[in-house]
Order: sequence, then C-alpha cells, then structure tokens
Amino acid sequence: MDVEKWGKLIQRIQWYEMSIQNEVLEKLILSCRGMADKEKLKIKNQLRFEIYRHRYFSDADWSLPEEVLGKYESTMNEIVFSDKIYEYMYLFSPEFEFPLLYPVSYSREKHNESADQNQRLREEEIRVGFKEFKENKYSLDKLIELAVQEDNILGEVLAQFYSDGMFDEEVFHLLMRKDKEGKHVFDYVRYLHRYGSVDLKDVIEMVKRISDNKNLLVNLISLEFIEDDVNALIAKEDEEIKTMYWSRNTRARISDHAGHQVFLWALNECENMEHAITILNYCMM
Repeated sequence: MDVEKWGKLIQRIQWYEMSIQNEVLEKLILSCRGMADKEKLKIKNQLRFEIYRHRYFSDADWSLPEEVLGKYESTMNEIVFSDKIYEYMYLFSPEFEFPLLYPVSYSREKHNESADQNQRLREEEIRVGFKEFKENKYSLDKLIELAVQEDNILGEVLAQFYSDGMFDEEVFHLLMRKDKEGKHVFDYVRYLHRYGSVDLKDVIEMVKRISDNKNLLVNLISLEFIEDDVNALIAKEDEEIKTMYWSRNTRARISDHAGHQVFLWALNECENMEHAITILNYCMM
C-alpha cells in the first residue's frame, strides 16, 4: 500500500473495531520498514497530528480514549528513520497547527489560557529539540535542505529558536543556498527585523552579492518603514527594482513620522492604482 492510501486509512482508523485497528497498526509498522525516510515522515506526521487532535479535543464525543492513543503513539515511535535528522522536521510546523503529543486540552471557558499554555509547551519543545540537535552535531545544512521542500515556517523558527533571535550569517547563507524561491530567507529576516536584531541594509547588500533573486530583494526592501524619501532603501535601487516595488499590490510601509513630502514622493512613484489609493487614504488619516 502506498503512502497516500496509508494516510487516508489513518484518518479513518478510529471508526474501526479495536481488533481491526491493532491489525492495521501492526501492518503499518511492517510496511514502513520498507519505505524511504521521506515516506515515513508523512506517516509519522499523520499519526502525530491524529494524537494531537484527539488529546486536544479530549472532551469531544468523537475523541479516542487514552488507551487507544497510547497505542497510536507507540506505533509512531516504532517507525524509525534511517537519517535521524527527519525526527526534527515537525519542529517547523505552523504555530497554530503544532502537533504537541500532550497538549493542554481545549476549553471553551479557558480558551485563551489553554492557548497560552500550549504556546509555551511548543516553544519549550522546539528549544529542547534544537538543543538535542546541536549536541548530536547533526547537519543544519541537511535539515534546511529537507525542510525547504515542505509547507512550514522554517525561516521564522530558525530565527526565533535556532539563532536565538539574533542574526546568524551561517544560517542565513545556508538558507540562501537551499531556498531558491527565497520564502524562508524572507521569513528569517522578517522575524529578526521585527525585533530590531538585524540591519536590513546589510542583509540586502549580502543578497545582492550572492544572488540574483530580484523578488527576494524587493520583498526585503518592503520591510522598511520609510521615513525619508532620499535615504529610503528603495530610493537607492535601479529602475527595474523600483518598478517591481511600486507596482506591487501591497502598500508601501510609510512611517507615522514621515512628512507629507514622503507621501507625495510615494504617490509619484506608484504604478499600481490600488497602491496609490491606499497611500492617499493613509495621508488623510
């Protein structure tokens, strides 16, 4: 049975009798022994998500009892990767979909409280995971190479937890080499820029030296809150980059401290009507 069929079966397995569930799980373990690590990852992620879902909604009528979830968890643990780096891939799961094995259960009355607790559990699990990863001297190069192929928040997680909120040139260059599209590079820099721990101008110069990814360049420039039309990063770029920047559908990030001449300059540069209207509305606020 292929991975996709196993995935569909895992989604439905809870509706079968326990004897059938046990038989399916045993066959799943045997089947996984012949799979490549990438296929095993899909199976383990599916099991992990199901365990998380049922424990998070433990009061729901459809939620499985802990005895059954324990069996699912032991099955997941028996699926072993040849390359241990795959064990850390789930750490890059989107924040609100992070598959904690033991989350604080959902409570309508205490929703905010349980959400905060689960956020702390997530952060602790990621920190512990990266600590273990570094202690074992696993390859960050390989981890990034694998992670850029998945739908995740790789850049943000690396910035916050692996780099401890500080710009790490080695991590940045690894992302630049592995992430051809530049999405994760942008997320990495955006997180650090948000907390003032990276010089955007320096990063942009690095990107120019090692890449011809103009979309990434424009996206990074767009992180700047413009206060001065003369010294703005975009003002120093060539015409091609300026055209790409001003023709975007998203509005320029103009600082509250900018003078009216900055808004007039931005309006003059705009090539996108919706963009221009947004700037006009902002001027009138």
